[in-house]
Amino acid sequence: MGKKLRAFTQAFRRRKRVQSASANYVQDAPEQEEVIPLQLNHIHETDQQEVQETVPCRNLSELLQMRPGSDVNTSVDGVPCLECTDSHSEQQNQKQGGNCLVQLYVSQQFPEPPENLNQNLHQHLQNIQSAVLNELTRLSRVLDERLMGHLINCYHRQTFNQMHRLLQNISSTQNHFVLMMWVLKTYLSQELLGHPDLQKVDPIKSIDLLLFTEWEAKARDKLLQSVHEEVAESLENILLNEKTHEQCNSEEDYVRVFVDTIQCIKAVHKAAQQISSKLSDDVQNVCFQQLLVFVKRYSDEQTEGLGKKAVMPEPETIQFLKTLKTCKELKQHVQVEAAGASYSGEIVKTLDKLEVFTLNLLLDIVNKMAEANLSTYFKSDSKCFSLLPAVQKRFPKQCYGADEQKRVLNKAYKLIVQIYVKHLIKTNKRQLESCWNPDVSKTIGEDAHGIHSIMSELAPDVPQQNRLLLKVKELLDCECNEALKLTAATIQEDFGKDPELLPALLKWKGLPKGQVREVLETIQHDYHHQSCCSSVKCW
Repeated sequence: MGKKLRAFTQAFRRRKRVQSASANYVQDAPEQEEVIPLQLNHIHETDQQEVQETVPCRNLSELLQMRPGSDVNTSVDGVPCLECTDSHSEQQNQKQGGNCLVQLYVSQQFPEPPENLNQNLHQHLQNIQSAVLNELTRLSRVLDERLMGHLINCYHRQTFNQMHRLLQNISSTQNHFVLMMWVLKTYLSQELLGHPDLQKVDPIKSIDLLLFTEWEAKARDKLLQSVHEEVAESLENILLNEKTHEQCNSEEDYVRVFVDTIQCIKAVHKAAQQISSKLSDDVQNVCFQQLLVFVKRYSDEQTEGLGKKAVMPEPETIQFLKTLKTCKELKQHVQVEAAGASYSGEIVKTLDKLEVFTLNLLLDIVNKMAEANLSTYFKSDSKCFSLLPAVQKRFPKQCYGADEQKRVLNKAYKLIVQIYVKHLIKTNKRQLESCWNPDVSKTIGEDAHGIHSIMSELAPDVPQQNRLLLKVKELLDCECNEALKLTAATIQEDFGKDPELLPALLKWKGLPKGQVREVLETIQHDYHHQSCCSSVKCW
């Protein structure tokens, strides 16, 4: 019986090799049955199982359109497949050989990265997408469920093996975003694994998502490192460029620092927003960390540079205005984009400090200029008000920087009026009348209008700050005691922060001490009376 069984088995296997059946690999393929001679019906059931054999891999190879010479027992990169070299039965060997054949096929079909990866990454990802989608769609119609599941997993693993390789070889932040966008937004979408044509096989339920999440974590770390390095380098170049191009001769020069800085950090933040809100927050923190380093260095350099310019005989104020503009725009960007984000408070604080320092330097320039001109103006008989041309020269009207100039001149306007009144009071009235003309109040009024005219020209719509000078003129023109008290009361109410101002003006007008005391007491009495009335009404 043993010899007959062996002879039958050999004959049976020879006939099966000739056949081209592939029922174990092809969906809906009819299973071919072999008629066993009646004289062998008494063969034991276990002996029948031994003579059964699965379909050879040759037909699967043809179905997969394998390249000639492909070895079933060779896996990816020529490494022997352990599944095929360690089998306990020929049936298992054939089944596992099919798995390895699919794995080898996937490695052969998968697109290799191009030589110039950084320039061709987007196209390469499209090639992967097309190749994987086309093959899964084609083979889903012919492979059985087991081999189709194995094919999907092979493509999934091959994809993420290459994603790891790409992650190590790309060099720009932009390409990191491109790669993450493709993996996180395209890979599982209807453009690839979720494609309607793959709905029946549903690849997403078959893949190992741990490969996805592990790669995502590594990609995030690599991206943040790339953002850190690239943003730091860009901001360093902005500082270097500002050092080598100190001249500000155009609007482009005027806005260059803050425009380049905001574009640098905004571009990567915007790219991250398209991927995920969490990634966007992480990227923003990295950007603001580098922005803080930039702002501190910029502040130090501007403090030193503007300090040197301020002590020059005739400093150009445009550089100071440019710094004010830069501080304003950077603060606004931080406050609007992420008021509560990490480092934002310290960034704003640093910019505020630089802004105050710069504004004070400008006002100090105006103060020195006003003191120098007005100290000689009230001693000269030419009545040449040279301060106004000096202001025009120091703050020329530009087609850019209007907001900053208006802000500075608004404060300078008030400062000039205060210095004017200070020097007026210090000057002997009779001496001034002899140098100018008896009608000093007329000249004061003309100067008040002249100052406002120049300030309005240099800074359109600047608030009127010459009311003190007009009130001084009005005080000097008062001949009626009651009118004098009313004017004095107005001065006290509007400009009473300086308690010495009104008494000094009354004395400079030439009023006797008794009349000065009377006016002040009347104003004081009226003030207390009004305060009491207000308290009663409130009560």
